[in-house]
Amino acid sequence: MGSSAIFVIFAAVAVSSAAAFLPGRPVGGPKIVGGHDSKKGDFPFQISLQWSLLGLLRQHVCGGSVLNENWILTAGHCVTETPKIGKYYVVAGEYDLSVKEGTEQSIRVGVNFNDIALLKLSSPLTLTATVQPIALPKANEIPSGQVTLSGWGSTNGNDATGLNPKLPTVLQTVDLPIVDYETCLAAWGSDSPLRDTNVCTGPMEGGQSPCQGDSGGPLIAVGADGSRTLVGVVSWGSVPCGSKGAPSVYTRVSAFLDFIQDTMANN
Repeated sequence: MGSSAIFVIFAAVAVSSAAAFLPGRPVGGPKIVGGHDSKKGDFPFQISLQWSLLGLLRQHVCGGSVLNENWILTAGHCVTETPKIGKYYVVAGEYDLSVKEGTEQSIRVGVNFNDIALLKLSSPLTLTATVQPIALPKANEIPSGQVTLSGWGSTNGNDATGLNPKLPTVLQTVDLPIVDYETCLAAWGSDSPLRDTNVCTGPMEGGQSPCQGDSGGPLIAVGADGSRTLVGVVSWGSVPCGSKGAPSVYTRVSAFLDFIQDTMANN
């Protein structure tokens, strides 16, 4: 796997109050609870953002989505709330984190309410069957119905401390229902970081959600024709992950279309 430096990182206003999953409160850095192994190649737009100190073993820290050969979309707190030492890598074409499968492409990273960031790669990805871009939604489009989450986040949603994540090596996925904004706001309260630039998922009875390690990863909608659209970026949720009555919260991509398109066009 070759590597080269990412030379610019753009972030919208960094998330200020959602750095971890806490009991009854919003927290960033989620994994998938209640999901299952995906099939290899099902999510070719999914990337793993990985951290390494002194060139030693890399650690998965966040997810993200391929927008095109040069741009990755992830959560703002994946950029602003990570160690300043060490090296970061975007790894595309990944499926099982414990195995070198030959499909991976590794690119070095140089390294509130609007929890979103763009990473521009210094050299482009090569689009293959296992590395593909995801389509963006229409401006201000509000997702509804059933959506799909993918990620390598913790599956240990019953840990009330959030300090004992159980991280899978194989990419997980789960289908989730959209929870409308009013219901989500009623659940979290007006003093939470929730804004109308977010989108929420259930189920309200709990048991399925993102968790630690899923931050920045894609929430997608699948059209009747099989087309897939990036509607959300994993942002924050509760601890234990998948708690009853605590919707999971994502940055709504359609609310930041101007930021995304202008940044990519001008850089």
